[in-house]
Amino acid sequence: MSPHWVPLKMLHPARHQDAVKLRLLRSYDRKTRTTTPSTIYAHEAIFQDEQGNRIHAFCEKHLIPDFKPLLKEGQVHGIENPIVSKNTQNLTDHLYKLSFVKDTVITHVNDEDFPDIMFKFGNFKALNAAKDIQNRPMFDVIGLLHVDQPPTERIGKSGTKVRVMDIWLEDLDGEKMSCTLWSSYVDQLLDYLNQQPLHPTVAIMQFCQGAVYNDMNKASTFYDVTKLILDQDFLPILEFKKHLKAKGVKPQNVLSFSASTSKSEPSSIEIKTLQQITENYEQGRAWILCKVISFEQHGAWCYTSCKKCSKKLSPTNGIYTCDTCHLTGFVMRYRVKVRVVDNTDNLALMLWDKHCISLFGKQAEDFLRDTGDDSQIPNAFKSIIDQPLLLELDVKKTESSFSEKTYSVQQIITDQNILGRYIVDTSSTQDSVTSKPNKAITQTIDLVATEESTKNDDPKKHGSDVTYTCLSANMKRDLTKEFEDMQAHLSKKPKVSVKIEKD
Repeated sequence: MSPHWVPLKMLHPARHQDAVKLRLLRSYDRKTRTTTPSTIYAHEAIFQDEQGNRIHAFCEKHLIPDFKPLLKEGQVHGIENPIVSKNTQNLTDHLYKLSFVKDTVITHVNDEDFPDIMFKFGNFKALNAAKDIQNRPMFDVIGLLHVDQPPTERIGKSGTKVRVMDIWLEDLDGEKMSCTLWSSYVDQLLDYLNQQPLHPTVAIMQFCQGAVYNDMNKASTFYDVTKLILDQDFLPILEFKKHLKAKGVKPQNVLSFSASTSKSEPSSIEIKTLQQITENYEQGRAWILCKVISFEQHGAWCYTSCKKCSKKLSPTNGIYTCDTCHLTGFVMRYRVKVRVVDNTDNLALMLWDKHCISLFGKQAEDFLRDTGDDSQIPNAFKSIIDQPLLLELDVKKTESSFSEKTYSVQQIITDQNILGRYIVDTSSTQDSVTSKPNKAITQTIDLVATEESTKNDDPKKHGSDVTYTCLSANMKRDLTKEFEDMQAHLSKKPKVSVKIEKD
């Protein structure tokens, strides 16, 4: 005889023999958070009934072998004789939770009429405006994936360092939701990006925790509860993609951060010298092997920006508001100008958030909080001086002059295993840089770092743009004195040249 199924809304601790028919949405092990390595202490699940009500279920460690093999995500289960008790967590909005005990019976139920809805997607506009998002039950989000920053490290609740990565999801109305991935979810995303997907990626974060960081609402992964789904054949993703196709979304609009910066290497690297780049290279992507010899900061090494679009903000009556995103408040982002050199030439480049977070391991606001001074380069930055770097530059001609170019840093590789494949010759000084000390050098002009351009431009759109200009004779600035000063500095530095090792 089939059990009498009780709706979730009728459950009560005083009813000990109720049976419920539910679809399993999520099943996962719970692990200790303060011990290393972590150990499993329970198994948990989240179910949903025919009316869309969700409930959290719990199984103690000694009963995991009895119940875990029976739990299949997506299937409908019959649960008889569970213990009903008060819900003390924020995983669902149900007043009670279920506990599996020795007398509990779990069976698979074949019910084709049971709704197959697996998700409750939050509205981005409502989530961004919510005043209490961190106190809400867990929710699901779906959107077009935007990745523009590498992972970094933060101190977790247990006091240990954990990997963190901020991404954006964009809904079909163009509204964006900031999302934070922690620990294993960072690795999952980077593994996916390493496959170099050539199509727009739709992502689902199931069971997100609401969070507030820098006065901005976010959807965050939560230990092992969250499920990250990337570009799979789920019906919601297929329907979302259908709408994207109708809007004509291009792949290059989606993934602007290359995972190879952090976890993989390019399949092949053809090294060019700075002299080739500045004198002969027309436009396109090119790799250089160089080192940073100095910081050329005139003003602050960070700036106040919109929390969403990276546009520089200035206060109006003491309030920072982005007129593009209509968000109030700001975050600090990096804007660090460096001079790099190889054995042929030197070049000034601008490094932005996506580069500096990876190089220095902290957000700009963390350094600013420690030093309290945005005009002095923090000592930690100087760790990159004289260290070999592989940089990928995007070289472009500008519309203002036929011979004018911009140089944008796209990737920075510091991995010693990769750099070790290229021999750095430190046997002599920078002869090529000092060979023509009397020649007037054309000044490098940073179009992006100027106050006016930073106000109106999004740094993410252009990377680290620096313009190299060949001006007419009467407009050139003679930098002989500056060059002689640089010559004296460089004569103390080792030569960096590239030799490709043959297999």
